[in-house]
Amino acid sequence: MQLTKATQPTMYFIGVTTGSSSIMKVFPDWAEALGINAVMKGIDIAIHEKPEVYREVVDFIKNDPLSMGALVTTHKLDLYEAAKDMFDYLDPYALQFGELSSISKLDGKLCGHAKDPITCGMAMEEFVPENYWKENPEAGVMIMGAGGSAISMCSYYMRNAGKGNDPKKIVICNRSQPRLTAIEEINSKMNPANIPTEYYLTPKQHRMMPFSQQWARAASSSTQLASVKTDPVRRSQTMPFSRKRRSPGKSTIAETGSSRIRLNGRSKTAVYRSKMAGCISFSAGRRSSQKSSISKFSAKD
Repeated sequence: MQLTKATQPTMYFIGVTTGSSSIMKVFPDWAEALGINAVMKGIDIAIHEKPEVYREVVDFIKNDPLSMGALVTTHKLDLYEAAKDMFDYLDPYALQFGELSSISKLDGKLCGHAKDPITCGMAMEEFVPENYWKENPEAGVMIMGAGGSAISMCSYYMRNAGKGNDPKKIVICNRSQPRLTAIEEINSKMNPANIPTEYYLTPKQHRMMPFSQQWARAASSSTQLASVKTDPVRRSQTMPFSRKRRSPGKSTIAETGSSRIRLNGRSKTAVYRSKMAGCISFSAGRRSSQKSSISKFSAKD
């Protein structure tokens, strides 16, 4: 990997396709507003790259005087695992969750922080109504993905649990078993209120189809059904979900009744709210901390 020595104070963005990220346009405005003399440069790394690549990047930032630090997105878990021994300080969240989203320098020391547990919670508070879980006691959370953002979302709910405003349960789906196993282990250590959690391996991707079609396919193939309970006044609803095949991967429980609600469908972050079951589902993608706007569309779409 070609890493050129910085000629002025530089902040790096460690991602996959950093050149197309909006942060490249936003950062100069931030720097100007804050009176910071610094630039941002991207470092593109393939997903799940070899450990030596991550170590090379961390070593470069650590030893280059004008390289001030970095923002880490997709590689939070892999970079931590590959280079954690190279840091002089790791904050409690980084140690607990095994991830890094921020690299910085302070008094000659290389520091690593995990900021997602804080920012994910702040982002969710922007669109999940206050006291939502208290007012909808049968509602639960479904998180699609088991990476750093998913861990942060679980942390947010679990560390704030026991105050009477908790989801009934948390369901986590992921395409690979190692990440699913890792998040289950992490959650087991930070769930003092014992919010029920379920974990599903969903390796296959399927285009989202109308709920009626999902039901028909499930019934015809004798697929087991996972029940999604509603309040006593309304009818109960079930969603097709195969425990045997652990699929479908990207299908959603969101479509109920006559409409479904989606947040920012264009980004990799989506939140679905079930009108009948009161369930909320999060896609834990790279943009999970991004603000979203609600759009409503017909079940026929």
